[in-house]
Amino acid sequence: MGASVKSKNYGFGQSLDGFGITLSALCLIHCLVLPIALALLPILGHSSTLGWFSENEWFHVAILIPILLVSGPVFFRAAQHDARIGYIGGAGIALLCIALLMPNEWLEQTITTLGSIMLITAHIFNIRIRAAG
Repeated sequence: MGASVKSKNYGFGQSLDGFGITLSALCLIHCLVLPIALALLPILGHSSTLGWFSENEWFHVAILIPILLVSGPVFFRAAQHDARIGYIGGAGIALLCIALLMPNEWLEQTITTLGSIMLITAHIFNIRIRAAG
């Protein structure tokens, strides 16, 4: 009976890590692919829809909220077993929040990319530690 409870907790934790990776990857894709698409496709750059999507901060806030709600608790629990996960994940979340305050797009994208990579890394570490333990 104890093993089935452990596997249920593992499955739920793993799904939260997977969801966290997905959210962080969406953030990373938005940050890396959209500017390239706008640079390579000038016609789309003049499109009001795509230009609005890339220029407004709504996407960053909209993706940051679920990242905070999913990754925050996951890293808090994981840090109780391995502090490195908490440090890496916490730094990634902090960088995503700091990126919103940056005065230029290039700096914002750079910090967001680094933060997203750190979040993905922390989730992968957490998955590996859960699998080993």
